[in-house]
Amino acid sequence: MKDFKGNDVRYCYYLLKNIDFSTYNVGSGFPTLNRNHIHPHPVMLPTLAEQKAIVSVLGALDDKIENNRRVNETLEEMARAIFKSWFVDFDPVHAKAAGNAPAHMDADTAALFPSSFGDDGLPNGWCEEALYNIATFINGAAFKTKQFCDECDGLPVVKIAELKNGISAQTKFTNTDLGEKYKIASGDIFFAWSGSP
Repeated sequence: MKDFKGNDVRYCYYLLKNIDFSTYNVGSGFPTLNRNHIHPHPVMLPTLAEQKAIVSVLGALDDKIENNRRVNETLEEMARAIFKSWFVDFDPVHAKAAGNAPAHMDADTAALFPSSFGDDGLPNGWCEEALYNIATFINGAAFKTKQFCDECDGLPVVKIAELKNGISAQTKFTNTDLGEKYKIASGDIFFAWSGSP
């Protein structure tokens, strides 16, 4: 697109971004978007001044979202580094075994780590344990189409798409009660696999 007919380019971007073009697809084997089908689509076209005001607000929100994404990415990297240092490399235990205070750690947290290693190479008092012995695994329920409801007060059905994108307009809901074990609780960890884990 080159000619925006005097409209704000970024407003056009937001406008196009919020049109569900998939509803205009034709063809069953290879869905195709035909421009002749979308040309008659009506759109809201405020004045140029209003477009610029809208873009200013949406642009600020997009910038904030992007900034938060970068912050979350940095925090995730820091959390991974700390976890590896503490529970894979055992840096606090090595420091205490050498008679040093663990780096970047308050005294109460440092007190939780032993100061020596056992014959198995693990910190004293620690052991290896199979995941199956320390957690309860529940396979997801297999819902039938008739158990989904469009506009109900039910609960969202969490599938792989929800693990990736969160609850969205495409999320299915159900008011079928399969028991408490299939309800999500705070602290539960979800994972997905295709085939055997």
